[in-house]
Amino acid sequence: MNVGCLLRGIKREDVERGQVLAKPGTITPHTKFKAQVYVLSKDEGGRHTPFFTGYRPQFYIRTTDVTVPSRSRTARRCACPGTTSRWASS
Repeated sequence: MNVGCLLRGIKREDVERGQVLAKPGTITPHTKFKAQVYVLSKDEGGRHTPFFTGYRPQFYIRTTDVTVPSRSRTARRCACPGTTSRWASS
């Protein structure tokens, strides 16, 4: 569904993808998350090499893309293609 809104005093270039129009106080923004991530292997169209703590993967969450520096929550501290690991934003 698409909606047209007249926002007085807001320039078109000031609006970005993922922004939300809501009544003040009705939405709580989230800045941290935990995720269980499956890294696609080369054969599945994914990565060829593993990545380690500090890598900045891009996650798509509902309405926006989020790029966060992550730290691995698994003992090996890396995510290899074709495996599942747990990650948390800092």
